[in-house]
Parts: sequence; structure tokens; C-alpha cells
Amino acid sequence: MNKTDCGAMLYVRSQLVATDGRLVRYLSFMKTKQLSYRVFCWDRTASEHSLSDEGTHTDYFTLPAHSGSRYANVLKLIRWNLAVFVYCVKNRNKISKVQCADFDSVLPCFLFSKLFSRPLVFDSYDRYSDSRVIGYPLKYLVDRLETYIMHKADFAILPSERRITQYQLLSTKNLLIIENVPLFGSSATPGTQDKSEKLNTVMQAITASRSQIRAVVSYVGILEPKVRGLEHALNCAASMPDLVFIIAGAGPLDPLISRYANEHPNIYFLGALDYALAEQIMSFSDLHLGLYYLSNPNHKYAAPNKYYEHLYFGKPLLTSAHTPPGLLVEQWATGFTIGDTEDELRQFLSALDPLLLKTRGEQARSRWQKYYANYYQETFEKRYREVVSS
Repeated sequence: MNKTDCGAMLYVRSQLVATDGRLVRYLSFMKTKQLSYRVFCWDRTASEHSLSDEGTHTDYFTLPAHSGSRYANVLKLIRWNLAVFVYCVKNRNKISKVQCADFDSVLPCFLFSKLFSRPLVFDSYDRYSDSRVIGYPLKYLVDRLETYIMHKADFAILPSERRITQYQLLSTKNLLIIENVPLFGSSATPGTQDKSEKLNTVMQAITASRSQIRAVVSYVGILEPKVRGLEHALNCAASMPDLVFIIAGAGPLDPLISRYANEHPNIYFLGALDYALAEQIMSFSDLHLGLYYLSNPNHKYAAPNKYYEHLYFGKPLLTSAHTPPGLLVEQWATGFTIGDTEDELRQFLSALDPLLLKTRGEQARSRWQKYYANYYQETFEKRYREVVSS
């Protein structure tokens, strides 16, 4: 930290800033209001600092790791937690408040807040044990700790009221609900020129052969195995050359997706991208893919930014039946739902109607304009101002 950052709000995140739309929104608020802040984040690539546009506002923990690798990352998570605590203690005189995201970062932040009397803001994106499919008895311990810290934090933030039941919160006096509505229209960050050029090349190639393409399907997010339907989507794409799939993100499925992209000309894999480039993909595509298989317990409470993204870009969302986003797209006819099988996905894609995609997309955009166009100014700013100013 620089000496000029005395009294700064510290944000702690176990991934790069530019890949986290929710964190980007918080930092935009701080910059707009000219409030002092710092970020301590984990660069799991140990080489992609260029993905962050925070410059001197950001310090990095550089240890290579794969997002979503679960138990393979246990020792690295321990090192990350130690690094967070050491960083906080070292800079304690320059920190006024700490905000961290998810259980993988909260333990050292909670300990620091108690030892040095710094307010703690705990923004839990997902129930950690459910999103990582952690079994008993470890699940019991993690859940109890997570709920305990939610209760003890000065502020706790959840993306949906449905999560109150999931976290078994007995008191909500410190709780704020801030939905996962991204801050759209961000600029591409410095150092992403190579990926921007690759994306432009992909879009130009698709545009040139658009007459032979029935639809462009996109997925942007964590490349998580088994529970996001990505393996099923890849199998379907391999046998449907008139559908183009654009996939971006990072995670354990990197090697599998890379192999499919190398073997099939209608599958494009762009790796991890900052949010500005992700927006270009979502705007360019005809259908957003966002499946949440119920084999993951967390998906019963899914509150993904993909739901809001499909509304903003006016593109239908294909998601899982009997999940929160599934119920919403069915209710408002802004997308489609299917069961958690490859057969249902294949049947849907085989019968995909471009005209119906356009109609559902228009309904999605209409719902955005009516209910969410002013969410940032009228809801987010009001609620988050309470967190920052208290």
C-alpha cells in the first residue's frame, strides 16, 4: 500500500478483479465517489496482471492454481489465507474496513477484524460447501463457520433473499440483499489487446459464414465439470456444425474444451477474459447458455449474473428447469428451460428456431428496461452507500 491510502477500504478476492463483475461494480462505486480503496487479489495465473485495470490500487498474491479444482487447491488455499492475514496485519494502519468475497477468503479477514477492530463486510456469492460439493463432516464445520461469520460481520451481503434459508440465518439485521446485476458498459482493460484481437477474428469468421449458421451459442463463466452441462454442450456441438459455440472462462474443463475447439471448427474457446470482452461475446451471440444442474445443491438457490445479462443484451437464456433462473425465464418467457440431461439439450438444440430466439430476446430486453435499467442508481448505490459510510 502507498502512504496516501490511509483509511482505505480493502477488498479481498481470490481471483482477478476484471474477471469478477460483482467486484468491478463495487470498485466503480468507490471510484465514482472518489473514495479511497485498495484490492488484494489472487492472480492464479501468476502472469495476467494485465487483466486488472486497478493499477496502483491492487496488490497481488501470485501462486499458480486452477479455479474450481476443489481438493487439489487445498494447500494453495491455506497459503492464500495466510497471505491475506499477513497483508492485513502489515497494512493495518492504512485499512479502515475490509470487504471480502466468499468463504475461501473470510477466515483471515474475520480474525483481522476482531484483533484490530476493523469493520468486516462479508459478501457471500455462494454457499461455499454447496458450490464446492463438500461432503460431511467437513460440510457441517464449513457451514457453521460461514453462518457464524455472516451473523458476526458488520455487514453481510447476499445476492438473493432465497439464500437466507440456505444459510440458515437466524437474524438479518446486518444483511443487505444486492442482486447480481452487473455494471454493463465497462471499457476493455490495458493489456488485453491480444485477446481482443482474437475475439474480433472469431466474430469476423462467424459473420462471414453467417448464412450457414443457425445460431451462435455462448457460455462465459467458470468451466466447472459435471454440474454446468458443458460436457453435454460440447458433445452436442460436435455433431451440429450449423450451430456455433463460443466459450470463455477458466476452470478444470480448460483442457477438454481446448481439445474440442481444436477438433471442431464450430467451437471457439477464448479462455479467461475481462468483463468488457465478455460483454462483446454476449452481445454477439443469439443464445446464452447457463445451465445449473441440480446435482449441485447450491443450484437450488442459484442467483447468477447470467440471468441479468440475458435481459440486458436481449438474448434468450437456456437454463435448467426447477432452478430460480429457470422459474423466472419460464414466468416471463425470456428464455428456455430443460432437464439436466444431454438428451434434452440435444433435442432442444436440434429444434432451435431462430425466429423464436429473436422473440424471446426481445421479451428479455423489454423486461430489463422495465425492471432493471435503473437498478444501479436507484437500488445498488443506495444500499451500498450504507456499507461504505457507516
